Amino acid sequence: MAEYTFNTSNSAIIGKIIAEYSQNVTANTSTLTCTLSYKRNNDGYTTYGVFNGGITAGGIRKTLSKSVSLGGGQWVAIGSHTWTFTHDANGTKSVTISANGGISGTSFSSTNNNSNTMTFKTIQRKPKITSMTAGTRTNTSFSWSWKSDVTTNKISYRILQGNTVMKGWSTASKTATSGTETVSGLSQNTSYKLEMQVSRNLSGDVWSSSSYLSFTTLACPTLTSFPDFKIGDSSMKVTFTNPANNTFTLKLISGSTTIGSVSVSGTSYIWNFTSEQNTAMYKLCPNKTSLSVSLQASITLNSQTYTSTKTGTAAVQSSLCTPSTPAYSIACTESNINTILGTTTTLLQGVGSIKATISTTSTAKNSASISKYTASVIKDGNVYQYAEFTGTTLTFDPIQTAGTFEVQIKAIDSRGYSSSIVTQSFNVLEYKAPSLNVKMQRVNNYEKEIILSITAYVSRIIVNGTDKNKPNQFLGFMRNGGNFNSLASIYTVETTDTAYKITVDKPASSPFMTIATNESANFTFYAFDNFLNTSSTATQSSVHISPGTPAMSVLENGKVAINTLPNANGSALQVDGGAQIKGGLVVDNIDVGMNLTLLNGGVVPYMGQCTDPNNATETGIYTLFEPTANSPGFSYGTMLVLKISVNDSSSNYYIQQTVYSVVDSNVAFRTRNETSWRPWSRPGYVNTAETTSGELFYGSRVYTKLVFVTLPNTATTTSVAHKCSFGKYYWIDMANSFIHMTAGTGISYPLNNGFYNMSARLDKTNVSIKTNETGWSGWEAIVCLKYTK
Repeated sequence: MAEYTFNTSNSAIIGKIIAEYSQNVTANTSTLTCTLSYKRNNDGYTTYGVFNGGITAGGIRKTLSKSVSLGGGQWVAIGSHTWTFTHDANGTKSVTISANGGISGTSFSSTNNNSNTMTFKTIQRKPKITSMTAGTRTNTSFSWSWKSDVTTNKISYRILQGNTVMKGWSTASKTATSGTETVSGLSQNTSYKLEMQVSRNLSGDVWSSSSYLSFTTLACPTLTSFPDFKIGDSSMKVTFTNPANNTFTLKLISGSTTIGSVSVSGTSYIWNFTSEQNTAMYKLCPNKTSLSVSLQASITLNSQTYTSTKTGTAAVQSSLCTPSTPAYSIACTESNINTILGTTTTLLQGVGSIKATISTTSTAKNSASISKYTASVIKDGNVYQYAEFTGTTLTFDPIQTAGTFEVQIKAIDSRGYSSSIVTQSFNVLEYKAPSLNVKMQRVNNYEKEIILSITAYVSRIIVNGTDKNKPNQFLGFMRNGGNFNSLASIYTVETTDTAYKITVDKPASSPFMTIATNESANFTFYAFDNFLNTSSTATQSSVHISPGTPAMSVLENGKVAINTLPNANGSALQVDGGAQIKGGLVVDNIDVGMNLTLLNGGVVPYMGQCTDPNNATETGIYTLFEPTANSPGFSYGTMLVLKISVNDSSSNYYIQQTVYSVVDSNVAFRTRNETSWRPWSRPGYVNTAETTSGELFYGSRVYTKLVFVTLPNTATTTSVAHKCSFGKYYWIDMANSFIHMTAGTGISYPLNNGFYNMSARLDKTNVSIKTNETGWSGWEAIVCLKYTK
């Protein structure tokens, strides 16, 4: 901080500038703040007014203006200003500071000339490398340590041989004042010199360089390349550089295992593999076709070991590792097919499978193991089935195509090498399981005589001119799960080139059997051949015979049954199922249990005009016209009346009335039991006719609408959606709202918040009526809404 004082046009008033600054090393700047103050030294006098002036720093003037009162020997601050100055490239900077100004019309009208120099602290720009010390050196690398006088943000170095740059500048970020670095990839037994730079970030990187540090790499053997060899080879040739013609150790390594080690000199070596070394390499890759190995040349100089390593891959030779060929046999899995056909290598189309059994397993070589066998079924070059298995047997799926097929099996070892393929053949004969089509029913669908029609087909299998698939019996049946019965006595057999056609025809004139009309039965029919010759394997067809049901029956007492067995104690007309009637239908009473459809002319009668709905008690359509009593709430409408009997009794019924207004879209309904009417109900009734009231409210047109709310018989709140689109203003017009008795006398009362503690509310969705007492059944509230849009 610096303080500068100066005189003014009034000898009793002096001024001062207090200057303070801060620095941004990164930006190479200083920020200066100057505060201007004045005071009057003599007591008993005061100078006051508006001071106008300013402070100039580095040639930049900033003005100040303030109303002040100077007296009592106290400093009065006029104000402060701040400047930011950029230093020169070497980090130095000086500025001149001065002040001027006064209070016009007073003896303090100006500030005497003043000039003050502010010299900022020099900002250090470049870092300096204070030391560089040589460290460890090998045949291909060199390490050194360094120190700098300030914290760096980056370091960089390069390697030269003489004046030739061997490795260009290598730059890395590093925030430190010291460190140890290593350069690698150098040539052995070679003299180099190292140049290093460090930088700091001062609105950009500022670098400084070191002097050269010289060093020479050590002379060690170095492998030139990885030799080309395969596991199982007798030898490999290794080449290397050896400037000092040292004797060193050469190792062949895979992972942590040393396969072999020899002591060598010169510049090349022929490595002759032993059988143990090849075996060791095979054991290290039992599941792979190659092995990652390393050659390592190592030497110890001055108690430090130096190593040169080359890594590569040694391939396994498939010709030396092919698994042995397996031996196997094939046979059909179905013993009855083998017996009937007299061979184990013939199948039927879709029946039976081929099973392969390995008798001599395959053997893997050179530390591998047999991982699986693969098997394919092939016909005409196309693969029909493919499978992999690890045991000694495999059963294929049934073959769905006739012809000659081959089975091909080979072994695969853990390295993926395959044995030779072994092929065997089998045949599949054309064949279809017996087909069976059974039609069985009562004569006329209800009589006791049973008619039966069967058509079945059985494939012919011809082997060496002999038919192998003509069974002793083709057809049979069981009734209700009982004994088996052959149909051989009633079927006929027709022979074609490929099949036997077996038929049974037992018409009404010669029925299959009789079953009493009031009895039912379950039948299972079977079609056999020589291969599917048991009840569990034969083709089956099940038939259920139901009790007979005549289309129409007339009992002696005159009762009629349609599509059902008649009940002598039932109704006069008994029908199972619904009824469709064309034409009119006159019904005294409607049973609620009926399923009745009126088609093409069925009508509900028109009963005429009605002025009192209580008198409309018969089924029909009425015209409601200005009712004198029991009004539903409107004067004109169409009324549908249904008188519905209960339990088929003319004395037990109820009446439902539904009235549709012809003026608007509203509806009212009520019901009556044998003696009394329930009140009219119009839940959710809304008068949808919106009209304008002819009024204006705050300059907007006023709309009006009536909303009807059916009141409950309990003390509760009932809400109805008014379906209006309100603008800013909306309210209930209480003067035009009232409650109305919908039945009886039809009396009405004004709706206001004092009537029987009833209240009304309105929001943007609903009209709500709150009743605080019971007894409002048969009443409705008619609410007049007014609103703007």
